[in-house]
Amino acid sequence: MSPSVAVSSIKEVRQGKTTDALRSKEIAGIYPNECAFSIIFGEEFESMDLIASTPDEANIWTTGLTCLLNANS
Repeated sequence: MSPSVAVSSIKEVRQGKTTDALRSKEIAGIYPNECAFSIIFGEEFESMDLIASTPDEANIWTTGLTCLLNANS
């Protein structure tokens, strides 16, 4: 089963390597900062950290998710 996050539980969408997981030594140098983004969700402010194939793809995701959040607030 794929991980999922309810839209209603999303607190914010962050662009770049802004979480400890994305800044970790294992992946920090592998992927460009512009391809990374995180969904911050839940009462504990957990993160779902993602790496897009291209910076444009990351921008599409973060823009779309941010618009969705703004429409639901």
